[in-house]
This record gives sequence, C-alpha cells and structure tokens, in this order.
Amino acid sequence: MKTKLKIAIIVLGFIAGVGYIVWQGQYISLSNGGGATPEKAATLKLGRNTKGTIKNANSPHWFKVQVPQGKTLYISGFDIEDAYLKVDGKLYDNQAQTIVKSADANYQELQFTNSTNETQFLLRLEVAQNKTQKKYNLFANIVDEPAVRPTN
Repeated sequence: MKTKLKIAIIVLGFIAGVGYIVWQGQYISLSNGGGATPEKAATLKLGRNTKGTIKNANSPHWFKVQVPQGKTLYISGFDIEDAYLKVDGKLYDNQAQTIVKSADANYQELQFTNSTNETQFLLRLEVAQNKTQKKYNLFANIVDEPAVRPTN
C-alpha cells in the first residue's frame, strides 16, 4: 500500500510540474525537435536523422550548428507538400539576424559552404502561417565540397 502511495505522489508531482511549465508558457516538444528560440537552440546532430514536429507558424524549431571554414553544411530530406516545402529551413548567422542560406525546394536540401570568418550558425525550421503539426525527418552532415548541380 505504501509503495502505491509513493508512486501516486511521484506521478502527481510530475503532472503538476508539467502543468506549471505549460502555464508559464514554455515550449514543450515531445519530439526530438529543436529549441523554441535562438537562445534555446538545440545542437543539430550531424551524421544522423533529426526528427521533429512543428506545431504551427508561431513555433519554429531552432538548431545551432558548427560549420568549419571552407566546409559545406549539407541538409537533405525537406519534403514537398502542395508544391512547396512542407517544413522550410533557413540558416542564419550566429546572432539570428541575417539569413545566409535557405532550403532549395528544387533539390529538397540546404547547402551552405562557409566562406565567412564565423563557424557557428543557427538553423530555423518553420511552417507557413496556415500549416499545423508538420513532421520533418532531416539528415545533416558536413562535407568537403558542395554537390555540383547540372545547369540546363
């Protein structure tokens, strides 16, 4: 009987804690998604899939990523929906002030070769204003050279 009471108290404490966080307006993601703001950006995992669900246009996912000078950040797996990217990706400078590269819907990827003096960047994943609950599954890696695309 005492064990059941202890378990009930632990469960109620957890529920109360989650309720308090939600009440305070903090973003809670039950997926592996990124942070809610540039300051809370999650580290983008390289060499493996990054999954998440973006709730709506007001809830972007932010990731920080290190791109060595002369190397290329390559992110693939941007799905197309209704002729547009289901989840859009934009790479910003380390202050989240300037967009340095946007995802390319033609190739469903984002490629950025770092020719700057900076090595830390911020990736913002977002959805259009009228979209909700969009899932993504992206693969990110650092490569030596960008993919060369044919010109027609």
